[in-house]
Amino acid sequence: MGLAQALRCSRHLRIVAHAANVAVGLVLVCDGLVDIVVLGLDAISNDSAGLISGLARHPTEVGVIVVSACEDPQHARAAFKAGARGFLLKRTVGDELVRAIDAVRAGGQYVALELAARSITRHVPKRRRSRAPGDDRSVALTWREFEVLNHASRGLTNAEVARELGLSAKTVKNYMSIILSKLQARSRLEAVLKYRGSALLP
Repeated sequence: MGLAQALRCSRHLRIVAHAANVAVGLVLVCDGLVDIVVLGLDAISNDSAGLISGLARHPTEVGVIVVSACEDPQHARAAFKAGARGFLLKRTVGDELVRAIDAVRAGGQYVALELAARSITRHVPKRRRSRAPGDDRSVALTWREFEVLNHASRGLTNAEVARELGLSAKTVKNYMSIILSKLQARSRLEAVLKYRGSALLP
């Protein structure tokens, strides 16, 4: 699903404009017509970092979400360092764009789930907790587990996460238990801190 199609499927978001170039985009921002800018970039260069920084610091306080074909975590870090509040992978952006916009509009940040999951599990010690026979769960978080953790990192309760994802509170609680085990975290807070310390988010 493409960017425009993903947004058209959303009932609460509206595409204000599609800027063909940076100059047109800046005019729209300066006129206060947008609150979120989805910026397509192949890589984060000095020029693009300056653009992100300029948008992020603009008095209209727009939220910048970068969409990139580059899956190198260094580019995500550079984007956030420049002031972006979201980073998505071009090949999966359609599935996550609405969630990313909602997170940024709520004052949070958003990293492509696949990219962040890879990064956070790299920071888990190789030593694993002992597991019961037949428990073949790997350390790597699944897509759904990372969705739950991503929402929990925004300070949502299990019930609130459940409503956001269309799950039951009991299912979310079970996911959190699995997440704690995989990340070798002793508490929900420790799991969130490991997520925050995954070196992708500032």
